[in-house]
Amino acid sequence: MSLARLSLPAIFAAAMTAASLGCGTTDSPASSEDAAVSSQDGGSTTDANDDGTGAADAGADTSAPAGPPKPVSYSAGQACPTLTAGENKFWSWGLDRMVDIYLPPKPAKANLLFLWHGLGGTKEGFGNFMKAKKLANSLGAIVVVPQGGAKLTGWGWDKSSNATEDAALFDDLLSCIDQQWDIDNSRVWTMGFSAGGLWSSWLTLHRSTYIASAVIWSGGSGTESNKYKTPKRKIPVLMAWGGPEDKAGFAFQETTLRMSSMLRTDGHFVVTCDHNLGHNIPFGWEVWAADFLKRHPWGVTESDLATSAAIQTSMYPKYCTFKASK
Repeated sequence: MSLARLSLPAIFAAAMTAASLGCGTTDSPASSEDAAVSSQDGGSTTDANDDGTGAADAGADTSAPAGPPKPVSYSAGQACPTLTAGENKFWSWGLDRMVDIYLPPKPAKANLLFLWHGLGGTKEGFGNFMKAKKLANSLGAIVVVPQGGAKLTGWGWDKSSNATEDAALFDDLLSCIDQQWDIDNSRVWTMGFSAGGLWSSWLTLHRSTYIASAVIWSGGSGTESNKYKTPKRKIPVLMAWGGPEDKAGFAFQETTLRMSSMLRTDGHFVVTCDHNLGHNIPFGWEVWAADFLKRHPWGVTESDLATSAAIQTSMYPKYCTFKASK
């Protein structure tokens, strides 16, 4: 199936095919499927599309900042709402968005992890499957699981102008969570699967000044949709996929290998893990995914994983490949 362009019938056929992957006994998130959209011409670049700075995409910065920047101001232009553990209604970019929040025992100055579900998924289902409460405890992190909007693509990864609402949601949540709990801004992480993996890929490329490191399940960059853009700073990324049969609208082996290769060429440390289980997430993922995030706070770009065979063999599956940047 072409990565460049899909007709609408093909999109819905792909989504229906992907839906069957949630059935059975494999360790796969139910209803977390993805479909691609055809490339659309036109559309303006908005102020939510480039690292929250209010500027349009203009390529990578050449200087390395001293530390994570202060989050952008809440888009409501007023005091942030009070957030609590559980379900929250959160106003962002003129919309009421629903967000589940899982708190660690000590949320003040905690780390922060965003989880993004796949097409047709729910925040509740994805939070449960990804063991969000357990992650909150093991990572010492506030775990945020937003509900996707009504877009055919689940999240606005397909072209720049469609990213505005979801990019603003990321920016607003980061701003308000930081205001309320004074988080550790050097440990802000993103993780997603399928459509959520594509959105985490978008955030990795466009919000690298805020995100310390990323774990991406079946994501990547395409030739027409979710095009690659050089991140503004070096960011460690773990990219996992399910071999040549990892398909649901996108051929995720191709998109993953494309983005991982481009990241390495741009000087980023990337771990690639081909579990060869199709459009799924492998059993036991939480051990090594959490380890990857903890090892890579903001500013750590030269990873000990690249050279330490002891760490690689003790913590990660045999199908993971560890390569320093080119």
